Amino acid sequence: MKKLALLIVTVFASLVVRAQYSKEFITGEGSKSYYVGSLKAINDVNNYDKLKIDILGGAWYSSNIGEVSFYVASRDALKINKTVSATGNGGMFTVKIYQNGTALDVYVVTTQNWVAFAVKSCKLGESNSITEYR
Repeated sequence: MKKLALLIVTVFASLVVRAQYSKEFITGEGSKSYYVGSLKAINDVNNYDKLKIDILGGAWYSSNIGEVSFYVASRDALKINKTVSATGNGGMFTVKIYQNGTALDVYVVTTQNWVAFAVKSCKLGESNSITEYR
């Protein structure tokens, strides 16, 4: 009975952890861009937006795996911080931001060929509301 309960908990936990990453990609040749969210423009005085982007994965094989996180804010100036908990995949991803009217669209860009990864992003905005992008 204990083994059955342990099996059920293990399967449930693995499904829950996988479900937290809402976008999964496998790239081929060339650089690819993926939309992960928007922020208010830099000159907006009501700008409290912050975007967190988590990327799990790396190279097609097991040589470069781990997690990379980007933290993006646009109040007064555009600021991007990057943290890497990985074995070499920190350089496989970059963030690009494009002006779109009064908003800034944020994209994750792969810098190498044949990358397998999952992305989740969420934005802390006005009134401390949280928006998860899927």
